[in-house]
Amino acid sequence: MPNHDIRKLCINADDFAQSEAIDNAIVDLAKRGVITSTSALVLSPRWKSSAVRLQNLPLQVGLHLDLTSHFSHAFDCHYSLRKLIVLAYLRALDVQVLKKNIEQQWDAFTCAFGRAPDFIDGHQHVHQLPVVRDALLAVIAEKQWGAQPHQWLRVCHARHWRGFKAMVISVLGAKCLARKALQMHIATNSDFAGVYGFDEKCNLENSWECWLGNLSGDKPLVMCHVADFYQANGLNSKTDISHDEILPARVNEFNWLKSKGFQSLLNARHFL
Repeated sequence: MPNHDIRKLCINADDFAQSEAIDNAIVDLAKRGVITSTSALVLSPRWKSSAVRLQNLPLQVGLHLDLTSHFSHAFDCHYSLRKLIVLAYLRALDVQVLKKNIEQQWDAFTCAFGRAPDFIDGHQHVHQLPVVRDALLAVIAEKQWGAQPHQWLRVCHARHWRGFKAMVISVLGAKCLARKALQMHIATNSDFAGVYGFDEKCNLENSWECWLGNLSGDKPLVMCHVADFYQANGLNSKTDISHDEILPARVNEFNWLKSKGFQSLLNARHFL
């Protein structure tokens, strides 16, 4: 196959450091060369020790900005997703409080990982919401981040119809974030996919075939959520997964992404 037919694809595994089950799956997929990046929940008490596992792996590591997980309860900024969206669109969030929290997460990332994040995205896509994105971009400007070729922001804008949930995520600030990133000369992904209802019985082969069939641009991104629950924790250990409502879907995704069927699909669609 001629090299010019091969397309590059960013496959990002969200939620690193949320649990041992998730960390094990992400490290496994990184070693297999399946995923190209992962984004970390640095408010997790696991982050400092888990970060060591990412050293020398062939993948980018990003900051998964967190304002809504159970980890954020111990910090100044914590919201339910619904409340955060309402307050963001009412412009009722305190920019300075947000900036302080973002800087805290930035420092937690750099302290444990030894350098700035390669990219930034958001847990439940909160980084693109009004006010939140302004606070984030202000911190980015102060840190003089984004000038390096490997640094980029995730934009959750699906360029084609990929279902109602993907459309809702897209309209909650994605285009505005992309526009502001362009003004600041910060790179972004060219397309976004991987959104579904986290049904553990979802036919992922069909979903991925649809996603890969119409990705646009030179840097499309497909997100994934994975966990190796049964091998990592055993059936009787639930210490760090009690808050994980989508664990069965994560296990389903992990099994699919490490399968021969997935590799065959990538090859058939000419993705590297």
